[in-house]
Amino acid sequence: MKKVLLAALGVCLGVSVAGGQVEAGYYPSKPAYDYEVVNQSSNAELAPGESAILWVQLKNTGYETWYSDRFNDNKCGGQTKCGVYENPIHLGTTRGQDRSSLFFTNGNWITTNRVHQADEDMVAPGEVMHFGYMATAPTSLAGGNYREYFAPVIEGKTWMADKGLYWDILIKGEPKETYQAEVVTPNYFEYDLQAGETQEVKFAFRNTGNATWYNGGQGAIHLATVNPKDNYSDLYFDSWMAPNRPAYMEEQVVRPGEIGHFAMVAQTPDEPIHGVGGNRYYDEYWLVAEGVTWFDYYWGYTEPARLAINVPVDDDYEPMFDPDNSFINLYPESGVSANGADEAVLEIVLRDQRNNPIANTKVRFHEQSCLSLIIEGDECAWDQYEYGVTDSEGVFQKYITKDEQQLVKYRYYYDGMVGGESNQIFFY
Repeated sequence: MKKVLLAALGVCLGVSVAGGQVEAGYYPSKPAYDYEVVNQSSNAELAPGESAILWVQLKNTGYETWYSDRFNDNKCGGQTKCGVYENPIHLGTTRGQDRSSLFFTNGNWITTNRVHQADEDMVAPGEVMHFGYMATAPTSLAGGNYREYFAPVIEGKTWMADKGLYWDILIKGEPKETYQAEVVTPNYFEYDLQAGETQEVKFAFRNTGNATWYNGGQGAIHLATVNPKDNYSDLYFDSWMAPNRPAYMEEQVVRPGEIGHFAMVAQTPDEPIHGVGGNRYYDEYWLVAEGVTWFDYYWGYTEPARLAINVPVDDDYEPMFDPDNSFINLYPESGVSANGADEAVLEIVLRDQRNNPIANTKVRFHEQSCLSLIIEGDECAWDQYEYGVTDSEGVFQKYITKDEQQLVKYRYYYDGMVGGESNQIFFY
């Protein structure tokens, strides 16, 4: 009996036992990664299209430290391991594991099966980590109670036990009409043409919303130019309804789950501006219910229909910045919470007169923020300038957080010109 008792004490105290030395403070019977729920927010009641902020506090009851995305974003919490990547902890969907949640919120969640990142950079054993996220009820969701289960996961290493962490989300009211789609043909086509030549292109979209599509009357479904919305295309052909409407829907009616087809003809300009090695014309398209709404579009998750056409020309031309092809975005348009944790994304896209990216180039921008929540002219001062550098695709992105309610928008400058202003976003 004494030998058995001493052996058990040796496991806990870090003394020699049969099989070798056990490191002090190491508990073989204790999981490396484990947790307990300390506290969590109440369940939610939502109407279709509404959102609620939910949160949970998890205590680290294992013997390994937890690291969040913030630690890996070169912030490192002031630790000596700054710059060393650690497998981050996330709160992921369970039952079934890694399923896409109905209540995913674009711009707030990491992916459709991972809620917003944790608040802390790192949490040692015995400490508490906080997860807060926004749950948004789809506008098409039928009334009823929906139970959403989650568990922590160390990405690339292991899931922690499913201990029944959940929220009940009660949906009240009737679902709203939604216009949603996904491209079912290849969403990208590229052709090599001569100046003035034409090319027929066909796209097909599945109706993934709950609204029925019609090709005529109020709410007629058309293929439209996007990024930016309604821009006039250089590939306009006289079969188009307008320079920003390349095609109408071929079917008279497309019900939810069915597929609608759009055939368009693109034509390169007769006298293109010479580009280095050739001209590249690039368009992006999405669907619009005319006079009703643009189809839902989620940055980073929705793939638009895309068309690129290359025209060979002389090599004696240097690209010039074109503000009509360039644009600035600030999203998500629905806004983000002003808790210092949620992020908005500023995106500046620089293109030349042939819609080619202006890559690896410095761009100047500055912010206008209004604590009064009203932006009228220059009532709210513009902050000092900042600078960024575009990537190989001519895109510069900046992530923005705020710790108090306000409206913000941005203006950018390039080559001595005011390139444009973004939409405004509410930090609530």
